[in-house]
Amino acid sequence: MSSALQNHGKFSKVRGIDAYIMNMIFGYKVLNGDVCGFLDTTLNKVINTLNDSKISYQIIDVDKDSIINEFGKINSYHKYLEKALESIDKKKKIDILIEKIENCDNEKLEKII
Repeated sequence: MSSALQNHGKFSKVRGIDAYIMNMIFGYKVLNGDVCGFLDTTLNKVINTLNDSKISYQIIDVDKDSIINEFGKINSYHKYLEKALESIDKKKKIDILIEKIENCDNEKLEKII
């Protein structure tokens, strides 16, 4: 398994669970539809970090041939995938907690605090 980046000229996108891996590594915001993006000016930084982390990746460019870098047995994609899934689970729990707090009346909220 590997991360797939789509290059659209001046902007690159990452979709699905790979967006959460990028969020975890770079802090890129994941938007609705499980998509994150970044300017192409940072693409080299992203590639260097993926290489340093031994995460296999594929870059799909609309104007050029795809670039694939596969690390084989030393691919650490699944390690980062596991961390991203844990992070998603934690964020969902925090969101649920925030929603419950926002729905509390003031008296109940004071008791919680």
